[in-house]
Amino acid sequence: MIQKKIIHIHTDPKFLFHINGYSSRFFDNRLVFLGNPEDLDEEYKKNTILLPPSDKERHTKLKQICEDADLITISYLSTFCVDFVLSLPDNIKIIWRFFGLEIYSKERKLVYSKLTLKVFESEIQKLPLIIRVKYFIWNLLYKNDTSKEDNFKLALKRIDYFLGIMDDEYELLKFLGYDLPPFIQVPMFFLEKNQEKYNKSQIILFGNGRNQGNNHLDILELFKKINLPKSLQIKMFFSYGQDGNYSLKVRRKSEQIEQIEIIEQFFSNNEFESLYKAAAAFIFNGYRQMAIGNILAAVNFGVKIYLSEKNVSYKWLLKNDFIIHSIEKDLSFDLNNNNIYLSLSEIQKNYNSLKAINHKHSMEKFQSRLLSILEK
Repeated sequence: MIQKKIIHIHTDPKFLFHINGYSSRFFDNRLVFLGNPEDLDEEYKKNTILLPPSDKERHTKLKQICEDADLITISYLSTFCVDFVLSLPDNIKIIWRFFGLEIYSKERKLVYSKLTLKVFESEIQKLPLIIRVKYFIWNLLYKNDTSKEDNFKLALKRIDYFLGIMDDEYELLKFLGYDLPPFIQVPMFFLEKNQEKYNKSQIILFGNGRNQGNNHLDILELFKKINLPKSLQIKMFFSYGQDGNYSLKVRRKSEQIEQIEIIEQFFSNNEFESLYKAAAAFIFNGYRQMAIGNILAAVNFGVKIYLSEKNVSYKWLLKNDFIIHSIEKDLSFDLNNNNIYLSLSEIQKNYNSLKAINHKHSMEKFQSRLLSILEK
């Protein structure tokens, strides 16, 4: 069988590993990176196609690379990528690997808590006067210019498949009015660790970065209302995301709680695993699907997970037979009663559920689906 040529277009170095899901003798995979080449790890740098910095030259070069492709995967629909999608001939199939920013940045009331929204709106007011004047003038001139949004909608019609991690999220986006292409399930190849009796400490892992979508402030308010034991350690992940008024406010609030340690360094895989092996609980207050790597690491290492009921991940994980606890209903009670640990049977149940979704959505099944699509 002749190999099918797949071009993978990425903008974020954190997600380059997703190309591993296409590793097969049936696929000829080529990786294109649109970001800063200095951000690439050595293992990817030598096998990655880099493009010229100017959009015009970049578009021309990328078109040449893709002209004989059977399939193109795109991980972020920037304005450049939308225009590129619309320029491709119909015979080339396109998959949009959905991570969320393109849509969720338009749905702030869906993904931000009231406290987060308040900070976000105050950030706009704190912009220098000249910037706010320019923003006002731009709105007057272009508020009726819908060309970018129209092109985005046209790109969704041109794209052949939506590659996502949760069918529940896909249905939610359709309910919100987005006209999405057919859904394909992301392959699950989360490593299943040998189960051990981990020595759990009085450690809580909190959040997955500086991103506003973590809605840190609500949890910090909750912490302040509770008489937290001095022996409790709360390690707040704060190494990734933009620095700004929001992160400054979160930092100041967290510094008022002596049990919190702000983690700003990036960890090696071994350091990351060691933290989860020792941790009792993980709290993530995002209202949208994100931090799935953190969540499933918590499953792997017997960590009790607290998610918001507003998060589609909460519903999806329960549907897939995981034991997940509610921030709204359980967290305050559990903190007050030192009930932050899973039992051994609960740890095993979550681990079995992880094995089940790995099998249900295996790499082999994903690749078989791809082949059937490409042979049509």
